[in-house]
Amino acid sequence: MLQMKKSPMMSGRRDVFTVESDFDDWVTGDKFVGGGDAGPGAVAVEADIADGFVDMETAALDNDETWLPTTQEVFLFDDFANKPLVGEALLYYEEVTADTCNLFAGFMNALDTTPFQDDGNGPKADFCGFGIYRIGSTAGIVAGNLVAADTFVWNTIVDNVGDAQLTQALKLSDVGRGNNLAGHKVDADSGTFYRLHMECNPVCMKSALIMNADFDFWINDLHVSHENMDMTIANFTEMHFGVAIHAGDGQILHAYVDYLSGSQIRILTP
Repeated sequence: MLQMKKSPMMSGRRDVFTVESDFDDWVTGDKFVGGGDAGPGAVAVEADIADGFVDMETAALDNDETWLPTTQEVFLFDDFANKPLVGEALLYYEEVTADTCNLFAGFMNALDTTPFQDDGNGPKADFCGFGIYRIGSTAGIVAGNLVAADTFVWNTIVDNVGDAQLTQALKLSDVGRGNNLAGHKVDADSGTFYRLHMECNPVCMKSALIMNADFDFWINDLHVSHENMDMTIANFTEMHFGVAIHAGDGQILHAYVDYLSGSQIRILTP
């Protein structure tokens, strides 16, 4: 019998689990679900627009939130080797009052339940996940990284419930831990497209209960940050992948998402 080889393009494709959408069409509760303080009507596909977009909108209320996560928590910091996680979002946001947008893109457990702290204090204080975010107020100081002299920039965050939360403000003067920008600044400006890319790669088991993992972040194809973190396996919980926004004042905030894509090497063990 003639044996045909698999196409190199298709080889191993089904070993990767992916949830993604270009939002050319979208029904909430299919791959991604829209919701928030103002209800599921706060997320809608933009009609007749090139590429396809979904519009996330808050109410005109301070600290109002809207989110767009995967419908189920289907991603996990896995305690077996070689199960990396990859997420990417292409989006921009529009705000009425300058520098009031709070936005998170990435992996988070219970992303559909109060993903942000109020009053510019950043993503929730204790969660399982990692991602890229910006805050709309320097009134909140996140893990000591943000000071009044900062301009409004993107930040990276890594957290595992109960473990230390690592944040990195990608500001002009910061050449500290894990920052590969060497003096460059990554602004988070209203009306500007951003491709936010993040990866988690389990490196090794340090002990029976501790996994060592590398986290890398890209913004518009710039490798902006690298973190290495010891993660307590007992704290692992399943995560959503998606985007959340949080209004920093009493004005309506919009985020326009072109696509979302979350992937992980398939977990083949029961």
